[in-house]
Amino acid sequence: MPQAGVTQQRLAGGWDDGVVANIKNSDVLSMREPVDLYSATTATYITLEAAPGKGPELAALLTAAGPIVGETEPGTLFWAALQIDETSFAIFDIFTNNAGREAHFGGQVAGLLNERAAELVAGGWDDGVVANVHNFDILAIK
Repeated sequence: MPQAGVTQQRLAGGWDDGVVANIKNSDVLSMREPVDLYSATTATYITLEAAPGKGPELAALLTAAGPIVGETEPGTLFWAALQIDETSFAIFDIFTNNAGREAHFGGQVAGLLNERAAELVAGGWDDGVVANVHNFDILAIK
């Protein structure tokens, strides 16, 4: 078993500079309560920067979105809208599979965000939302 020092050296920047320094705490604005997470295979994390002066409006849109996801997207097992600071936001989703993810991006909340992105998100839909979508495979859930 490797010693702690050896493991930390392998992390880019080590524990303090590579892990701890990159922790960003955020407030949960809204969420869809998790369901059946043991069937999850994929997740998405999207970062959003509010357009100048539009942080409160983007926060309001994201706050209203959680119940909509819960009511209309059975393939979305968990969804959370996060506020990192006054202008920085994120969305974290967990899906049963890629079909669930595709349904989510074709769903009501994505449509609403697409409609308002030019006004609320720096970079609009393409450069402010789509360019910041990060998809992941889930390796383990506990």
